[in-house]
Amino acid sequence: MFKQATAIFLLSVPALLLSQPIIAMSVAEAQKQAEVKCVEGCVVLSPAEMGAVETSIQEAIQAAYQAGLKGWNKAASL
Repeated sequence: MFKQATAIFLLSVPALLLSQPIIAMSVAEAQKQAEVKCVEGCVVLSPAEMGAVETSIQEAIQAAYQAGLKGWNKAASL
């Protein structure tokens, strides 16, 4: 589980850092903006999908933090 969460997090970070969110007031406007920006290809996510990605990243960060605490406790007790 930890390895999977870490892999998801590490693969997501570059995509999120390079992303350029577009905010549109309507679906038609969003489609037009996507056509203009996505000449080479892009990913279009709904607000719910963005929330799921953010939740996954936060869970991965928390899991990594907890694993680090466990490792630190083991190292400190040696």
